[in-house]
Amino acid sequence: MAYRLAYSDYPGTAEGPPDPARWVGPSGPPGPPGAQGPTGPQGATGPQGASGVVGSMPEAPTDGTVYGRRGSTGTWLGVLPLSGGTMSGPLNYTATGGTVSRSAQARAADSLNLLEYILPADTDATAGFNRAIAAALALSRPVEIYIPAGAYTISGTINITPTAAIQGIYLRGAGSGCVTIIQTADADGIVALPIVDTSRYNSGIFSASGFKLVMAAPAGSTTRNGLTVNSMSVGGSQPIPNIYHDLVFASGATSWWAISLNLSQAPSSAFISNISTTYANKNGGVSLFISGGASSYSAGISVRDTSFIGGNIGVQLGNFLQGLIFDNINTINTNYAFSSVTTAGLQLEYKISNSYLYGRTLFQGGVSPNGAQQSLKFVNCYFDALGNSVPDGANHVSFINVPGLLIVNSVFNGPGSNTNSNTGLYIAGPQTYSTNIIGAEISGYLNAGGRTIHLGPDTKDINFVGTNLLNYTNGILDEGTNNTFMSTKDAGGSYVSGFNGAPTTPLSTVTGTLRAAAFTATLATLTNTFAGLVSANKGLNVAGGPVNISGTVNNIAVSGSGASGNPPTVTAFGADTDIGLTFNTKGAGIVFTNNVLKIRGYTVATLPAGAEGQRTYVTDNTASPVWNAAPTGGGSTRVKVWHDGTGWKTY
Repeated sequence: MAYRLAYSDYPGTAEGPPDPARWVGPSGPPGPPGAQGPTGPQGATGPQGASGVVGSMPEAPTDGTVYGRRGSTGTWLGVLPLSGGTMSGPLNYTATGGTVSRSAQARAADSLNLLEYILPADTDATAGFNRAIAAALALSRPVEIYIPAGAYTISGTINITPTAAIQGIYLRGAGSGCVTIIQTADADGIVALPIVDTSRYNSGIFSASGFKLVMAAPAGSTTRNGLTVNSMSVGGSQPIPNIYHDLVFASGATSWWAISLNLSQAPSSAFISNISTTYANKNGGVSLFISGGASSYSAGISVRDTSFIGGNIGVQLGNFLQGLIFDNINTINTNYAFSSVTTAGLQLEYKISNSYLYGRTLFQGGVSPNGAQQSLKFVNCYFDALGNSVPDGANHVSFINVPGLLIVNSVFNGPGSNTNSNTGLYIAGPQTYSTNIIGAEISGYLNAGGRTIHLGPDTKDINFVGTNLLNYTNGILDEGTNNTFMSTKDAGGSYVSGFNGAPTTPLSTVTGTLRAAAFTATLATLTNTFAGLVSANKGLNVAGGPVNISGTVNNIAVSGSGASGNPPTVTAFGADTDIGLTFNTKGAGIVFTNNVLKIRGYTVATLPAGAEGQRTYVTDNTASPVWNAAPTGGGSTRVKVWHDGTGWKTY
């Protein structure tokens, strides 16, 4: 293609375009290559190359060790030494989130598994239990022994005896519904004998939970215990709680203790909850026995959410106990719900609440102040004797030598109309005083000898407040001193003021003392329906009498009238042959009647010997009266007479 030059190709010249001779020739050869440009994008992957040749790396050893290859030299490195399938060295690792590496062996020893101690040759689990306990004690620290689900037969006692204060055993089953220990021999079930070290905080302790213990000893076996624990304390130091939870005890025998806690040191501590005991009948056996030391108090025992079925006694308590708490206790088909009979060593500050107590209840202390049982409290309890659980002539609930007793919002339900002759609530003893029964209901004592309340001769300062007496034959027998009944109602809804007898029994049968306090001004609001006695601000009104007010020799009876037109009567009676009535006024007060006063008349022959100042009249004087003359009989004239100190004279 031709190239045409233009003037503009040569700016600044006057010659114009060059002549053709000066035109440029054809292009020369290319110059050398320039510098390398930037790297372009990655190209597509090429095809797979051919496989290489297998090298000569040796096989790993076959000595049971797990090996790994080291580098590219073809050698093997042992990383997990094994011998016969058992790890012979530590397997250390750090748990997720942890900071310390521990071996698998150490972790396995945190909780011992019973199955790892029962040998194939063992005929039952007795030796396995004792091997596990020995292994736990060898660790010299508190250890848990875990019992997986299953049934375990034992033919001997499981003994737990720490040998150092830092030891302790926690026997934990998978649950009482899936772990059963069956004692087939004539032997105790579990016996724990923790030692005491007063210099340490954590004494040898024992706790148990999550299994059922069946005492299946053959007939004729001697008295045995299901679980026995002794000396749970650390002397003068703070105790560690011994916990017993989710346990079931069962037995067909009648002479054994389900749980026996012998707290021979002080202080002690135990927490018992969700426990159940079952006996085949109520002819023998104790579900829970707790006893203190011989001279020092054991304290801090809490029993909650438990059921004691059958047996002779639900809970039996011994000497030197303090600060016991029972809550939500159920005793069913037992002879005694609670039994506590002590002769020495105070029992202090018990509380039983929210409980159903079937059977008799007995708390009896010694006659000395140091032997009494002090400050017992029953709150929201139901004392049940329905079904003839109280023997004839016995008391349903008894408190003897129990000062400071408090019963609040509780029900006493008697055996009903069976053949028994018993008392619902019996309180007695010289050490029984300062007692308050508030908001109670006492009923169901219908037999001939049945009685709602009996307060013994030695009692004093026992106060009933807001108590209802229902469905009974006999009411209250009060033989004590200064006992009171405030806002207490009988079966008819009337108020009781502190007398003996049933609603139909007159007060002439009262054997106790009529309280002087019954005649204070405050008694305007009280009514004694036992005898129909009503005390009002205007005097003494008798609705049904007689009312007998006893003195040391001579007495007075106030009798109501049973027929229309007949007035009530005030009668003197007693040891003397002649007994008068005296009205004593105060100061210049007079004896006043708001109506006609009628006096008795005599014939002259029947006039009494008399005394100076006495006045009456004769009905048979012979003539009109002569002033100050002796009356003469045989006539028909009525004449007033008076006694001048020497004889009767007309006036």
